[in-house]
Amino acid sequence: MLLALMSDIHANREAFEACLAHARARDVGRFVFLGDFVGYGADPEWVLTTVMDLAAKGAVALAGNHDRAAVSERGGMSEDAAYAVGWTRSRLTPAMRKFIDGLPLEIEEEDRLYVHADASAPAKWRYVTDGEMAAQSLAAARARVAFVGHVHVPMLYGITATQKPRRCKPVRD
Repeated sequence: MLLALMSDIHANREAFEACLAHARARDVGRFVFLGDFVGYGADPEWVLTTVMDLAAKGAVALAGNHDRAAVSERGGMSEDAAYAVGWTRSRLTPAMRKFIDGLPLEIEEEDRLYVHADASAPAKWRYVTDGEMAAQSLAAARARVAFVGHVHVPMLYGITATQKPRRCKPVRD
């Protein structure tokens, strides 16, 4: 089954619509959303309504740090992020808040782990940006493959036969 992995949408309707259209044109079998549906962008209601509808139809949806911050007080964000979260809070319906509150931080399916941030401590919201962090995250994952969002830049890491992390360059289709 072909999976469409999406992360860090941040209420950007236009980009999300384009990504959904791209995935649907390839006859994707399942959508996987790795969190951060809200924050920064102008369309949190549209993005959340769309994700909620797709989740009701079987898509995987996880919580990101911006999602959690939008429904509960949380520090540690930049001034711009905190401002966006405050504005977003005023836009969320009770159903949207309930949906976000119910989102898990990680889901394991077959040989795959889906998580928004570092799999060794998802609630700490650490970024996986280098080989050392990738090795730590992969070691914590019980699954053969881990899909991690949060960094806003596509990266691929693997573990060599000698247990060393190796960064691979993603190839566009």
